[in-house]
Amino acid sequence: VQQMSASVTGATPVVFSATATAGAATQMSIVAGNNQRASTLRPVAIAPSVLVRDALGNAVAGAVVTYTVASGGGSVFGGRQVTDANGTAEVGGWFLGDVPGTNTLTASTPNVPSVTFTATADAGRATTMVANSAVSQTAAAGALVTQPPSVIVRDGVGNPVAGVVVTFAVTAGSGIVVGSPVTTNASGIATVTSW
Repeated sequence: VQQMSASVTGATPVVFSATATAGAATQMSIVAGNNQRASTLRPVAIAPSVLVRDALGNAVAGAVVTYTVASGGGSVFGGRQVTDANGTAEVGGWFLGDVPGTNTLTASTPNVPSVTFTATADAGRATTMVANSAVSQTAAAGALVTQPPSVIVRDGVGNPVAGVVVTFAVTAGSGIVVGSPVTTNASGIATVTSW
């Protein structure tokens, strides 16, 4: 509220008041929730939010902001939000897609340049393991098998999982495994040195 008065000697002043409101929305910026990481098909920890302002930098309340998945798959809930008294609007939630890699989310409001949030989807926890090499080989006693045993570890949606420790051990007969345990590489593969 702003006020102005008119006065003259010997008379009661007249007071005028006016309420200043923000102008039309012209700019939008990211408040929180950019550059996060989460497992595939999981929500990011911090819900993305934006701040909408007018040409003079005043916060704009009541602006409709729409959040839309731009790349990487995934989904949003509460994708249509209205800015509060501070000019901010926060999406209900952002779930990343089912493939590891970059995901993007766009926030837009009419007549204002949109902003984009980025998040990285990581493979989920290991749930399956299958052979990546032959499971049956023949070699002379005391000699190495031709192809070192190898497995691939995947998450619940089939993505390779890196950084998982796999232990190879002799379970029948004799022999020696060299290079176990092994940590899966970026392709989810663990290979012993020799058997």
